[in-house]
Amino acid sequence: MKKVLMGFGLVLILIVGGVVFLYSNLGDIIKEAVERFGSEATQATVSLDNVDLDVTSGKTALQGFVVGNPSGFKSDNAFELGNIAVQVDTSSLESETVIVNSLVINGPKVTYELGDGGSNVDAIKRNVDTYAKQFSSGDSAASSSEDSGPQKKMIIERLTITDGRINVSAPFLDGKSLGASLPTITLTDIGKDSGGASPAD
Repeated sequence: MKKVLMGFGLVLILIVGGVVFLYSNLGDIIKEAVERFGSEATQATVSLDNVDLDVTSGKTALQGFVVGNPSGFKSDNAFELGNIAVQVDTSSLESETVIVNSLVINGPKVTYELGDGGSNVDAIKRNVDTYAKQFSSGDSAASSSEDSGPQKKMIIERLTITDGRINVSAPFLDGKSLGASLPTITLTDIGKDSGGASPAD
């Protein structure tokens, strides 16, 4: 009996240790996932400096989120999103539609670079659309799995973008850009009318 209890105690310690490790490293796990899948989707280098996650309250803060440019463009980056603060309704996480109470992007910088085949933003959008189709086509492993459930959707109740700046670049500027500040942008109830937007949307 003593050996059984010791064995049970060891298993329990391993489980608790695993949970503690997971929660203490969630930020790093999210950072790695964002950089990996973001780079795959955009076909550009995606980097994220830091993730601060509070699982209980549903609050997440991201710092230093940068999307580089696909090959063929000279400017350093397409998007620099500064600081991002997200508040999620934790009670919706298990449902098919996740409710994002607020999404605040502070200090974003967008560089719109014109090239021979269109802009860098157009190129990124095409890459993301192609990547998203892999998960919606019948040939994809994710959609063909018998265990795959309905695709998660989301509703963003309030999106606020502050202290933004947009730059424009063209081949004759040789990687340099001209820019202007953006006014504060506020959007509400994104995806609400359609019952939720897909992650690809």
